[in-house]
Amino acid sequence: MWLNPAAARITASQRRAHAESRRCCGLTLKYALCNNNPGGNYQYCWRHGGQAAHANVGAAPGAEAPQRAVVRERMREFERIQRESEARGQDARDQWAREEQRRREQARARAEREEQERQRAREEQQRWRREREQQARQEEEERAQRERFRRENDWQWSYQRQRPRPRNPGQGARQAEEERHRQQEQARREQEQARRAEAERQRRQATEDQDAQFRARCLQSYLDKCEIFDKTVFSSRIPNNFSLIPWPVIPRVGGTVSPGDITPENVRRFFDSSALRRFKTAREIDVILKNTARRFHPDRFSPNRPVVGSIHNLEARRAVIEAVDVVIKTVNVCRGG
Repeated sequence: MWLNPAAARITASQRRAHAESRRCCGLTLKYALCNNNPGGNYQYCWRHGGQAAHANVGAAPGAEAPQRAVVRERMREFERIQRESEARGQDARDQWAREEQRRREQARARAEREEQERQRAREEQQRWRREREQQARQEEEERAQRERFRRENDWQWSYQRQRPRPRNPGQGARQAEEERHRQQEQARREQEQARRAEAERQRRQATEDQDAQFRARCLQSYLDKCEIFDKTVFSSRIPNNFSLIPWPVIPRVGGTVSPGDITPENVRRFFDSSALRRFKTAREIDVILKNTARRFHPDRFSPNRPVVGSIHNLEARRAVIEAVDVVIKTVNVCRGG
């Protein structure tokens, strides 16, 4: 019996071959030739080979042609979609590979630049040490030359003094003894003076080294606070205050910075190039000044921005705005702008 209209797509030759052979000719489930459960769901078995088709079922040989065309069209559409999907996937993989290659190249270039900066810093430090050593040698040579000239002059003066022979032998012996004592006392004074000069030089050197180390620590602390300050998003829940701002000044002994410490002299002293060049290159100093000018730009510290708006105390707001004005003007002067 023909219950499914899909049976209309089966040709008469297929039904005839099925009926004559008295067995299933392999027609699939979707054709629904028969509803005989013992013989198999929707199969045309040998028991029902003589049954006739329904009156509404056509037996045209080309009845299944439209369905095949639809199937082929859908298969072509599926293959096209599959090719497009594979192409998009390949494009995405190629794009990811190009991005990964670009990131690796950027990381390699950044590492090379950092290594070059470190190499320049080491060369700058070595050059500074050579200059200091050369200057110390020159000072030592000049001191030795002055000592030589002094000794020659003393010898000539002593020779002129001793040249006329005294008539009284006792008086000549006393004069020679006095001259010897005078020379010994003068040599002792010169040695004492040289010792004090060397001690003073060592003290100045130690003071300069301590000052350089202190400046290096202050600069590193400033850069660390800048990194934290730049990443912080201030709001009513995370308010800002004067102590959280990385002010470019050398702090006092206690390590705190007050609004009175933000002066042009202190800012210029912090960015003193002659002191910073002992442990930073000129390029690094320029980068620090540029980042400081960008960080303390007046637009960022306007009252309607969170950096200033999150400060609850109005007096503290005015102090911050005034200090920022001092910093940005002094930094622009240091940059030559």
